[in-house]
Amino acid sequence: MFGALNKYAEVPPFTQFGYEPKTTFWGDFGVADVYGASAVEDTYKRSFKSFKDDKIYGTELAMVLNHKSWEHADSNPMLSKVYADLYYKLHNYILDNWKDEDLEYYLSTTD
Repeated sequence: MFGALNKYAEVPPFTQFGYEPKTTFWGDFGVADVYGASAVEDTYKRSFKSFKDDKIYGTELAMVLNHKSWEHADSNPMLSKVYADLYYKLHNYILDNWKDEDLEYYLSTTD
């Protein structure tokens, strides 16, 4: 099992576009992947509660959810759907609640 977890120590795919990660979300959700949908949902709930109004961490959380949904699209469609649903839940929260420079940061970083 620990060998499977080492896979998730890798850097997130969005680093190839010049984004420098500021959180451990990629690794956190990589570990949750091993334990399934309920672990992913629990990791999201804890992350959202702590960082829902932090423009940098909230944006990175959205990026991780989006990339994870694509990562699992072919190999685990159910887990992919969980990630996609969580991404849209967060995305809609951000669009409805963030304003001015926080929203601009989110939109320009995820564009």
